[in-house]
Amino acid sequence: MESQLGLILTELVNNILRHSGASECYINFSKQSDHLLVEVNDNAMAKPFVEGNGLTGIRERLDNLGGSLSYNLDHGYTFSVSLPLQGEAT
Repeated sequence: MESQLGLILTELVNNILRHSGASECYINFSKQSDHLLVEVNDNAMAKPFVEGNGLTGIRERLDNLGGSLSYNLDHGYTFSVSLPLQGEAT
């Protein structure tokens, strides 16, 4: 899971560098009850877009891990990756 998350974050940051025009980017990790939430956001002027191969690849990786990807365009681009925490005591 760690290597897949590294590849996912690399793709998201590459997308920011190539497409967003942002001057700042933030990555936040938080543990929710039974999953890890990773948010990648920037300060670009967000506009609607068509998902390309990069985001399709991210979704495929997350499907294999039982995770999900969502995004929000309200204040720059914000991508949220959710991954289940395995072996966590409940």
